[in-house]
Amino acid sequence: QTDLNLVLGVDFNRQVAKETALYWDKKENSLVDCIHQVDKQSDFSDLGQAAKENMKEHYTWEKIVGEYEELFLS
Repeated sequence: QTDLNLVLGVDFNRQVAKETALYWDKKENSLVDCIHQVDKQSDFSDLGQAAKENMKEHYTWEKIVGEYEELFLS
């Protein structure tokens, strides 16, 4: 995983990455503007750390299996 993630701003991606990524959309120059924003900053370690913590908290096998068990056994 990298410290910086440029992610298409669709609902699924926003639910997964939360506030740990920079989002762009399909409007003209949106990705270009996002890249220009990145060029102005050099340290993204805070975003990277937040992304890693988000993944560890919400996307463990234990949690995923538990959610499937709840879905199929209820």
